[in-house]
Amino acid sequence: LDKNKKLVLDLEYMEENQKTYYQDAGTSSINQKEWFDNERYGYSLAYKGKTTKGDYELRTYFKRLKKESRKTNKNVWTDFDHAKYDTWVVEGRNSMQVAENHLVTFGGEYRQYSYKGTRLGEGADNVYTDNYLGLAKKGSEKTINSKAIYLQDEWVVNERLLFTPSFRLDEHSSFGSNFSPKAGATYKFSDNSRFKTSYGKGFRAPTISLLYMDMRRKMGSK
Repeated sequence: LDKNKKLVLDLEYMEENQKTYYQDAGTSSINQKEWFDNERYGYSLAYKGKTTKGDYELRTYFKRLKKESRKTNKNVWTDFDHAKYDTWVVEGRNSMQVAENHLVTFGGEYRQYSYKGTRLGEGADNVYTDNYLGLAKKGSEKTINSKAIYLQDEWVVNERLLFTPSFRLDEHSSFGSNFSPKAGATYKFSDNSRFKTSYGKGFRAPTISLLYMDMRRKMGSK
């Protein structure tokens, strides 16, 4: 846009197709076949800029992954699986030199995850019946979201010591609020030797798959 501002657009696409043959145990017959078709696409748009005190960025991105598999035994359809994963994120960050020895970085983000498919079975919301290739399986869907803000200060205490305190506050739709503090320090003994130490707490919620998966699936050669 100008010397210190720009827009960045990213696009991605992936398609994957595989086929597997199963040989029955103790025989030379290959009676079972399975197909796997995966498709992923996404985009992101970022606005980046610089000022005399620092730099900033505002970004949003969306990704979708679709997975499909189907299986035959002696040319008869015996099983299938459908899954769709969506991820949508909006995030912003700003780094500013607020004083000669303080570089402050702060920001926030919003994330939304959605999952729909037969892998969830009847374990999530809005249970439905998926009819495909003459077969029927139960499926369901689930959406969760999270928000977070964070703040970090890179404090140059003196020419030898760098102290970096920070915190992060997460708000999850299924697990509520969580506060995660962290602090780090780097001491410079000489140009070739330094000592670093840090302590912190973190928070990571289980995924939709871990919480709600109820998969009924014929696996392998059985």
